[in-house]
Amino acid sequence: MATAALLALQVGGTVFGFGTWWRVREAGTLQLRIGEEREGLLELARATRELYVHQAHTFIEGGPGHLDHLDEDALHVEAALALASADTGPVSVDTAPIAAAIERGNTWFAAEVAPLARAGTLDRERASTLHQTAEEHGADVQATIEAALATLNAAQRAEVERVGDETRRAWVVIALVVIGGLGAGVVVSARLARSILGPIDALRSGVRALAEREDARVPTGGPAELAELGGAFNDMVGRVRAAESRLVERERVQALGEIAGAVAHELMSPVGAILGETRADPIDGARIRAEADHARRVIQGLLGYARPGETEAADVRVDEAAAAAVERAVPFADSRGVEVVWRGGPPTVIHAGPTAVRQVLDNLVRNAIEATAAGTVEVEVAAGGVEVRDRGPGLPPAVRARLYEPFVTGRPDGTGLGLAVSQRLARSLGGRIVHLDRAGGGTIARWEILHG
Repeated sequence: MATAALLALQVGGTVFGFGTWWRVREAGTLQLRIGEEREGLLELARATRELYVHQAHTFIEGGPGHLDHLDEDALHVEAALALASADTGPVSVDTAPIAAAIERGNTWFAAEVAPLARAGTLDRERASTLHQTAEEHGADVQATIEAALATLNAAQRAEVERVGDETRRAWVVIALVVIGGLGAGVVVSARLARSILGPIDALRSGVRALAEREDARVPTGGPAELAELGGAFNDMVGRVRAAESRLVERERVQALGEIAGAVAHELMSPVGAILGETRADPIDGARIRAEADHARRVIQGLLGYARPGETEAADVRVDEAAAAAVERAVPFADSRGVEVVWRGGPPTVIHAGPTAVRQVLDNLVRNAIEATAAGTVEVEVAAGGVEVRDRGPGLPPAVRARLYEPFVTGRPDGTGLGLAVSQRLARSLGGRIVHLDRAGGGTIARWEILHG
């Protein structure tokens, strides 16, 4: 509807504009032709004035000296009268009264004045009387010409007013067309935005939601092409989600198989050692306890990896939790000749399970102590996380490549589950753990708390 209204405005404005141009052009042509008629009458007025001037000289001289000029003037007047009478202009001007007045004056002069001038008997007294009559005839001619000119002037003023009216009307219509066109354009733009840009925005939001693994289905309304595109996108989302589900299930089964194999491998050694000791004589109880303890730590780590952070979340001061982890690690560090230094840091609060926070910090600090043969371990809370810095030998490339996978460790007595569990806990709390090489030797373990 709005598009039709806009088209109607454009067509109507164009037709009206063409019509106005045609009427103004017609009025201009009429003004030009009226001006030509007016020039013809003005020329006739000049010719009759010349005729009267020579008649006046005849009265002044009282002789025939100007009668020849009068014949030439009469011919000029006759030609001008013929031209004015023959013009078929847009305004009908009756030249018959003008011709009659000129004829009366010329006939009178030829009958009453010319014979006296030729005979030399045009005395002053008679010339004065006759001159007054000649003036009356001249005034009669000029009056009839001025009446005709007044008719032409009125017609010309009417055409000028008509041009002005048409021009003003054209400006009003142009303004209305512009305003109406703008209004219709706004309506058309709004409808286009709803029918085209709306579905496109929905598709863009759907793509973003698909990338963020949210509900990415979009409406399928609007024009047929966009509706078809929306349907195809929704079908693609369904296929992607189904493929993701299959991939997750396949990865879950594969991970379960890998973990089962790793657990069997890790438990095989202590179980074999325990069985061997039970057949020996005498039985080495300390060795049995050590192997059993290793098996227990494997099982505890495996449980921690399977069920990370199973405590109720609360507001936890990370700086206080880090200080407590340092305090708990001091006896273990002293037994290995390592000094643990608490550097402090700004108060940092996160909403998390206290047990999960403790488990991450304890694991990072203990790993740093175990990696440091002698020296200092530094613990510091900085903006956005916690750093634990050691002076150990660093991470071998083979271990660094798979550092956070279960059962990957660089220590002979390690289970390879501590960092895997800690990384999983860190990610469940909205952050991550990264390990960097430390200048001068050693490693920096950084717990980045991305969302506090």
